[in-house]
Order: sequence, then structure tokens, then C-alpha cells
Amino acid sequence: MGEVMRIHKLTQALMLAGITSITSYSHAADTADVKVEEKKKLAIEVITVSAQKRLETQQEVALTVNTFDAESLSKAGAVDLTDIEKMTAGVTLDGESGHAANISIRGIGSNSISGLDPAVAVFIDGVVQNNVGSAFSSLLDIARVEVLRGPQGTLYGKNAPAGAINIITNSPDSIDFSGNLEATASSWGTQEYKGTINVPLVEDVLAARVSGLYSKSDGYIYNEHLGKDANARERSAARLKLLYTPLDNLSATLNVNFSQSEVGNPLQLLGENIYQYKSFENDQGLAEDDNEAISLELDWELDGYEFTLISAYQDYELTGPRDNDFTPAEVGSGGSILTIDQVLTSSSHEFRITSFDSDEFEFMAGLFYSNQELKGGSLFDNGAFNQNITGTDVTESFGIFTNNTYFIDEDWSFAFGLRYSDDRKSGTSKQVDSIVGEVNGRDSDHFDAFSGSLKLRYMPSTDRTYYVSVDRAYRAGGFNVVAPQHYKDAGFDKYDSETSNAIEVGSKILFWDDRFQLNAAVYYQTFDDYQSNSFLTEQAVAFAPFFVIGAPAGNIRTNGTDATATGAEIEFTALLSEQLTISGSMAYNRIEVGDFDNIPTTFADAGYSTAGPVITDPRILPGAGGDTSIVPVTSKSGEVLKGNPQFSANLFVEYKDVLANTNLDWFVRATAKYNGERDKEILGSYLTSDLFAGITSESGKWNITAWAKNITDEQYVVYGNDADSSGLGVDVGFPSAPRSYGVTVGYSF
Repeated sequence: MGEVMRIHKLTQALMLAGITSITSYSHAADTADVKVEEKKKLAIEVITVSAQKRLETQQEVALTVNTFDAESLSKAGAVDLTDIEKMTAGVTLDGESGHAANISIRGIGSNSISGLDPAVAVFIDGVVQNNVGSAFSSLLDIARVEVLRGPQGTLYGKNAPAGAINIITNSPDSIDFSGNLEATASSWGTQEYKGTINVPLVEDVLAARVSGLYSKSDGYIYNEHLGKDANARERSAARLKLLYTPLDNLSATLNVNFSQSEVGNPLQLLGENIYQYKSFENDQGLAEDDNEAISLELDWELDGYEFTLISAYQDYELTGPRDNDFTPAEVGSGGSILTIDQVLTSSSHEFRITSFDSDEFEFMAGLFYSNQELKGGSLFDNGAFNQNITGTDVTESFGIFTNNTYFIDEDWSFAFGLRYSDDRKSGTSKQVDSIVGEVNGRDSDHFDAFSGSLKLRYMPSTDRTYYVSVDRAYRAGGFNVVAPQHYKDAGFDKYDSETSNAIEVGSKILFWDDRFQLNAAVYYQTFDDYQSNSFLTEQAVAFAPFFVIGAPAGNIRTNGTDATATGAEIEFTALLSEQLTISGSMAYNRIEVGDFDNIPTTFADAGYSTAGPVITDPRILPGAGGDTSIVPVTSKSGEVLKGNPQFSANLFVEYKDVLANTNLDWFVRATAKYNGERDKEILGSYLTSDLFAGITSESGKWNITAWAKNITDEQYVVYGNDADSSGLGVDVGFPSAPRSYGVTVGYSF
């Protein structure tokens, strides 16, 4: 139904040449005289089974998309969303919890703390997620993950100037009873258990699929001051899917999801402690994420048209205190505590009409409505100064869109789409602190814009595709609801809408009797009123070694006048033999901003007095004559932004064969990922490698895999700031995981 699209002859050919990432193949023929047919069957199998499902959004003709099915995710040892970063270039996915979640594509992205309107939209089973942090639970019963690069301003419920991540879970089967179990044990006392059971309740009519996950780990950072693990983690998740098909042309899917995580919250370590994996905080925070979601999808086919309605409700909560000074200092003796809370509830509805089975013209038209409420809070206390900021941000969004494809002839097609977006926002805020007393705020605004796409595709044969696309994306403006009042008074109370225009030229080519695939794309994207997000902690006064007074600046989103993004991507897959497969990718992404003169930053970065480890903040000490209205700012005008690496690359190698005189197959796999320098000296380049070896039964019912991740024990900082800009006089950062080992056992029935 909605999962399996009807494919006319020309679209079948497009799929054959348009698969962007193929990471696994199957082989059946044994003799040379069927070798040519075998290769065709491999291609056909990918099209009709795997590729057809992956290209669920094939109506978006001519775009760069990486697709990872369950098998390829397993081969790469992907446990959660962050592991997908290792499988492709030009994508950044990091964060152990929603507090630190970050998703970027082509160097443009957002973190979960930034709240609404991210630069990369995340969809799970067709439902846009109200916070990117909700996607950072472990991968559970996944059919595939699609990474769509570039503006997705036409077809998706939320505009995404950088791209979108589409996560599709497995659907219930009303014919066969089946299931699977998986257990993993690895370093730092890590344990993970997954299980799925599929139950046909009424044959061909009703089926249920239930999945569950539980994992825990002691973590790899140790709190020397408290004598306990610092980033221990515990996660659980469950999903129930019901599929009801009363008629051949009518289906209803109910999807109920729950996930919860608790992660130790040492967001950053200091100086040499970073690579010693040591923290010294006196208050070991705990970041908690709770996500509950329910959706209903109805699909009805009638006379060459498909009618789809998806309604969803989500409740996402994120909370957790943290030691804001990263030291053993107690509150009132130089230490400080910062607690950040978010409660985000949303409802959404999308209705689409899609035509199919046409060789000349296909269209889609739809309506979208959502209502989101974000309640956020930032509570800070250092004994001498306390600040409590709360706020509510309500967004009501409406969209109407159409996307159409005209097949000019057997070789050429032209797709055009248009979307009108209307966003009405209102915000209220309240700040209570020991300096300004109580300040209340209220604001509202209305944003709207047109976005769309034009795509021209030339396909002279089934193994060659060339395309040019022009896309326009839009991101609504809004309010910095929980920003401190003196930032609002300085003009950081709101930000404007962002628009962007992109052109992309790409090719997807199969060589060597469909055994070698090469895909390439170049793009150029311009932004007007480019939105930039900063989550800051102003450090007031820092005395060596462990005396810090700090105050939070919170989450600030601002606009630059313009920005330009340019880049190139190339991917390949080579089936060298029945046993050996190699695939890889490279990406170059560069973002340069125009006039960007008023960016909030730390006092140290803004050039205020710094002497060794002592940072003087002229704002926070009013008793000493400080000015509480001062906002530290800097300029990034003309700079090349490098929060994400400009150059990145990945490589995957697999060798597999039959174990002699047995009914077993064996395999060895290796992956490598290189990320170039990001920004600041502390965020350097790095190369990590993972190794896997194991055996599987001939039937595929069971498997055992031994693995080692980060086998070279590469050390790098996931996020952080160097001494000149941290506000502490020393480097601060969160280290990557050191080398780890594990064993995974799986069984299917």
C-alpha cells in the first residue's frame, strides 16, 4: 500500500540507475552460463524489493539520497543514529542524549536545544519529529534509514534547508508468524537486548508487530571527585504497530512508540582531563529524555489514485541538571548548577492525493497542519546569583503543496513542485533573578513564504541518469523565548525567517555490467537572513584551579544577512567478486557568511580582560561596579564556518565466503571514517576504523559477530571550545569513545 509504490516502466528504469547507496548484494547463480542473468537479477532484486521501498519518496526526482536498510545497518554495527555518520560522508550525527543531539547535512544543522524549526528535519514513519533529540534513541526494528541531502522544501511537512532524515520501521505481516532476538555485550559493562515478534491476528486482514529494546552501559568517563561513573547510560524503547487491511485497496496502520533514556551529564571536561576521560564535578547531572508518540496512517487506492492521511501526536520531555563549572566547587563557593528543561507537545495532520500508473504525467497534492507547544526553562544558581527563566513558544503551521512529474519522452522528464507555508507564532516568557527581579515578556508574529523545486532528468539508458535541480527552502522566524532579558533588550529577542535557493547537478552511473556504481553531485546554495544558533554559558570569573562563578546566556538564534554553501559529493560501490564488496564516499562542504557582525559569544571570545586562567566578566559582579546590561558579541563576517568538517570520507569493505565442509558462512568487514578539521584548534581532524568478523547459518537464522570499534584508539573532541573562547582559560570539550570490543548474537524465527 503506502509502503509499496506502483512503478511505471520509466520509473523502474530510474530506480535502477538512481540508487545512491548500495551496501549489500546477494548471489544465487553457480555457473558461468547464467552469470549475465544473475547480474540482471541482482539489479532487478534491488529495484523491486529493496530499492522500491527505499525510494518511498521517488516523486522527488533528481536528488541525492543515501539509503541504509536493516542489513547494511547491521553490517556496519549501527546501534543508534550516531553510527550512521560512519556510513556516509558529509553528514554529522552526534550526541548521547537529547541535550547534546546534533544533526547536520552538508555542514548545516541544528541541535536539540535549539527547539523548533531545525535545519534538518527528521521523520519516523512519515511523521515529522518535534525535536531532533527524539531520533537519538537506539535503532529498533528498522526497515531503512534515508538521508536526503539538500533543501526539502516541497514535499515534507517541515521545511529543511539542509536536508531530511527519513526513518522507516518494519511493517506488520498478516501472513507469517516471525520474530528475532539480538543480544550485545561490550566494553564498559555495556549490554543491549532487542526483540521483535510479528503476529498475524487475522490472515490477510489484521497483524501486530511488537518490538522492544533495553540497553545500559557504565560509560567511559569516570568522576574522580565523586568516585563513580560519569556518563553511564540506560535506555529502553518499545513499539507496537497494528496493520488492518479490510479491503485490498484500503489499509490502516496504528503506530505507538515509547522511548526513555538516562545519560550521565558531564557535557564537557577540562584541559588534560579530556583525554584522560576524567571529570571532577561535585554534582553529577543526569540527562533524561522521555518520548511518547502515536500515529495513524490511512491509505486508500481508487481508480489510479492513492489517498493518504497521517495524523500524529507526540510528547517529548527533556530535563537534567548539570554542573555548570565542571569542577568540585560547591554552589556558593565558586560552583554553579544549570538545569535545562523542555516539554514539547505536538499534533500534526497530513493529507495527500497521489496519482500512479501513468506513463505521461503524475502528480501529488497535499495539505499539512501542525500545532506545537514548547515549554522551556533554564534554572541557574551559583549561590551569589540565581536566575530562573521560563517560557512557552506556540507554533501553528499550515502548508499546501503539490509535486508533479511530466514525462517528456522515454529519456527526459521534468518535475515541478510548489509549497505555501504559513506559520503563526506566539511566545511568553518570565525571568526571575537576584539582580533584575521579575521581568515578563509576550510576543507574536506571522511568517509565510513560498518554496518549491524544479528538476530536469535525462536518462538515455537504464544505467545512466543525469539531473539538474533547483530548490527553494524556507525556515520560519521566531523568538528567543528563554534568552536572558538583557539579551532581549540588546535586540536578540527575535529572529527573522530564512530563505535559501540551491542548484544541484548530479549523475548516477552503473558500469561493468552493473557491478560498479558511481554517483556524483555538485551544489551551490545561497541563504538570505541565514539563521545561526548558539548555546552559551557565560563564565563570569574563573580562579585557578577550581573556583568559577558563571551565568547562563541560554539558547540564542540570530540572523546574518547572507551565506553561501558550496560542495561536491561522490559515492561508489564495487562488486569485485561474489565474495568482495567495496563502497565509499567523499564530501566537500564549505559555508561562507556575509555580514554577520552581532553574534553572541563568551566574554573571553569578545576580547574582554583575560590573564592566564583568570577571566574577568564586567557584567556579573554589580557590587564591584559591573554593568549588567553588557552582552558580549563578536563578528563572523566573511568567515568560513567550520562547525562541521569541510572534508569527510568513508570506506566499507566486506569479504564473505562459505566455511568449508559446513553449512555456515563467514565474513570479515571493515569501516573507516575521516573527518577533517572543524573549528578552533581543539576540534581537529580524525580517522576512526571499526572491524567486524563473524559467522552466519546458511539459512540466515542465526549469526555471531565479534567486533572492535575505534581500533586505533583515535582521540578527538566531539564538541568543545579552546582556551581562548571557552571563558575558562583552558580547553573544554567532550571526548569521543576510546577503543571498545564486543560480541553480538542474533537469532531469527
